[in-house]
Amino acid sequence: MPQASPNTTERRAYTIVEFCDAYRIGRTKLWQLVKAGELLTKLVGRRVLIDAASAETWYAGLPTSQGKAA
Repeated sequence: MPQASPNTTERRAYTIVEFCDAYRIGRTKLWQLVKAGELLTKLVGRRVLIDAASAETWYAGLPTSQGKAA
């Protein structure tokens, strides 16, 4: 059975650094979201992972804005 290439596998979790880079937010804001229960985390030893499905749900729920025409 052929293996899936890394480009086609679905991401299941982010490290803290990966999440902050991907969503362009700082660590302080990340921990505020975790504390508020808006992002789910998983612990693997001492490493904290951010659940990717939780991240997508959070991002989808952000308000949208439309810029004004110049």
